[in-house]
Amino acid sequence: MDEYIAVFADMYGISEDDRGKAERCIESTIEYIKNYCHIDGIPDDLKHTVILMAADLFRYDISASSGRYDNVTSIKEGDVTVSYGSNSSSMSSVFKDYKARLARFRKLVW
Repeated sequence: MDEYIAVFADMYGISEDDRGKAERCIESTIEYIKNYCHIDGIPDDLKHTVILMAADLFRYDISASSGRYDNVTSIKEGDVTVSYGSNSSSMSSVFKDYKARLARFRKLVW
């Protein structure tokens, strides 16, 4: 776990204040991968994917907690209107782009 935190902090330059949130994001990501793939541990080939997925979750958490949503759907200039799309809170929606990467590690469960 410390290895992931060190790489994550180095790659994304997180502050000490955000370290706890980063740890929770990494833990959630590891748990999600293990449950999705039906595996007990994270293979070496997935370590980089864990960092990328945790970074996406971290960015999502930061934007959601600050009330800032980056998914603008339309902007109208006359009388200024900005419309935002829905920001799904599901972990699956944050990780949907990684299912193809995880597919080769997924095991069949009876």
